[in-house]
This record gives sequence, C-alpha cells and structure tokens, in this order.
Amino acid sequence: MDSLDSPPGPPDVYQPPAAKIELPPEPQEGSLSPAAMKLLSQSRWGMKVVAIALMLDAVLSVVAAVIVAVSGLQGARKGLLFLVVMVIAVVVFVPGLRLMQSARGVTRSLSAGDERQICAALERHQQFWVWFGIVLILLGGLFFFLSSFQV
Repeated sequence: MDSLDSPPGPPDVYQPPAAKIELPPEPQEGSLSPAAMKLLSQSRWGMKVVAIALMLDAVLSVVAAVIVAVSGLQGARKGLLFLVVMVIAVVVFVPGLRLMQSARGVTRSLSAGDERQICAALERHQQFWVWFGIVLILLGGLFFFLSSFQV
C-alpha cells in the first residue's frame, strides 16, 4: 500500500503545535505621532501628582513609625506596630517612585521623539500598576487582620 493512499494516523500529542507566532517588532528610533505626543504630554502631569502623593504618604508613614517608636507602648506590640508601619511606608513609596520614573520617561520621549524611550516609560508604568496592586492586596489583608481583633 502506498503512503499517499494510507489514512493519516492520530496526531502526535507529544509534539508542539506547528503554529507560527509573530513577535512584535523591536522598538526603533523614529518619531511619535502628534496625537500620541499630545496624549502623553497631558498624562504626565497627572502621573507626577499621583507619584508625589504616594511618596508623601510614604514619608508620613515614616513619621507615624517614629511616633510609634517614642510612644508609651511596650514590648512586642510596639515592635510589631513599628514594623507594620515601616513596611507600609516602603511598599507605598515604590509605586510612587515607579510612576515618577514613568512620567520622567514620557518627558524624555517627548523631547527626543524616540520610541525606545516611550517603551521604557511604559514599562515603568506597568511596574507601577504591579506594585500598586501589591499595595492594595497588603493593605486589604492588613485591614481584615486588624478588624478581626476586638478593641
């Protein structure tokens, strides 16, 4: 029997699929469209305001930690509260820093008109949202943990 006449056998499930995946092109030097430049220039000020607010919140959390350190609490409660407030300060500062870096990257990309600069700025913006999600999860968990105690 000829190989052309034989029915095909079952597919080999241990072989990877034969799909061709097209990767996006690498960013290149070039100019951004005027519409994209306008939207980026409008959004960078909002990013800076939110970044400054988050970093200021982190500084105020450090002040709160210092207040806890000099308070009348004793023992493990004082140490635990100090540690929690300092962790909140660090975890809130990082998203603000990432957002400020994104806003500065947008400013650089607007002055240079370089696609690589805007890709770097957008990568920092993506990191902001990852860290902001971490902040929300940690603060939500802390809220539920603290709400379980009867004061």
